[in-house]
Amino acid sequence: MSEEKLPTEEEVYERELRESVKTVLSTPAGAFLMKDLFTDAMLFRTICSGDARQDAFCEGKRDLGLKYLDLIAVVCPEKIAELLIKARE
Repeated sequence: MSEEKLPTEEEVYERELRESVKTVLSTPAGAFLMKDLFTDAMLFRTICSGDARQDAFCEGKRDLGLKYLDLIAVVCPEKIAELLIKARE
């Protein structure tokens, strides 16, 4: 008789995060929120300002946007095109 392996905290967290993304993106308000996040993260513009501190701050915002873009690509790939088009508007 084999014992079932219990999920680790990290596995539980990842599963909850994926489910949360699915829930958020299932509503127009959630899609709007993600579009706003992608716009604020400057995923579609150059962030070089010539000021190293400002650029570092912008890179941090961009990194966060990319994290959620990657997560959505895994969880809801069918939503990516729609979100990216809206974020560019």
